[in-house]
Amino acid sequence: MADDRQRSGGGTIKSQPIDLIDVNKAAMLTLPSVAPAVGWVNRVRLGRDYCVRVDSNVYSVDAAVIGRFVAVTADLGRVEVRHEGRLVDAHDRVWARGMTIASPAHVTAAKVLREE
Repeated sequence: MADDRQRSGGGTIKSQPIDLIDVNKAAMLTLPSVAPAVGWVNRVRLGRDYCVRVDSNVYSVDAAVIGRFVAVTADLGRVEVRHEGRLVDAHDRVWARGMTIASPAHVTAAKVLREE
């Protein structure tokens, strides 16, 4: 039975993990010189609601770019919105679901635009 486990890939390595550290290190590759790009990127036209959606959350954006294409990027801690390469807005990323993250300045600016 022990022979069957060894042939099928089951069984044990018959050593302690500490004994294999040098073997494992020798098999590891070096890290790349440039960190890989991680996160989420999307290009959208900013709607009249002056908000962008990341996962299940909604983040407000400066109403001055309503109707224009913006680049939305998100990583583990931050959501950024850029228009033509210029940072328009940034929020701390919220991981709770179904939240609306609105800056009071955005709400006020949108209200002024609606009244014009």
